[in-house]
Amino acid sequence: MADPVVYLERDGDIAVITFDRPPLNAIDEQLLTELAGAVDDLAADLSVRAVLLRSALDGVFMAGADITEFERIGSEGLDRANAGQEVVNRLAELPQPTVAANNAVVAPMKVTPVGSVLVTTKFDAEDGPAFDTVMV
Repeated sequence: MADPVVYLERDGDIAVITFDRPPLNAIDEQLLTELAGAVDDLAADLSVRAVLLRSALDGVFMAGADITEFERIGSEGLDRANAGQEVVNRLAELPQPTVAANNAVVAPMKVTPVGSVLVTTKFDAEDGPAFDTVMV
């Protein structure tokens, strides 16, 4: 069995989900499965008052899809993408406020709803990353 790549820990009433899939936390089937399990646990645990997403890797939050899996999954690609989106939607719909601690460059343009915080990031080749956070 492979080592875990998603860790769910609790510090009092705060839950911390940590991604640890070197080198870039690229999203593969294992990461999605483990994240889905963590989200299910948190959705059922009303003692948790907030959720923090973080990376165990210095300078990296999450790269996105693991493109090395594209050839392997072939015709399942759309189904896998939809399954991944479903996990992200369930994460965004958690009853607890959820924030991401990101100390890394994020590219390209993304608008990501995460619980009660909307994080918008943009990378510009000349200006570097720009971050806006809007409470929703």
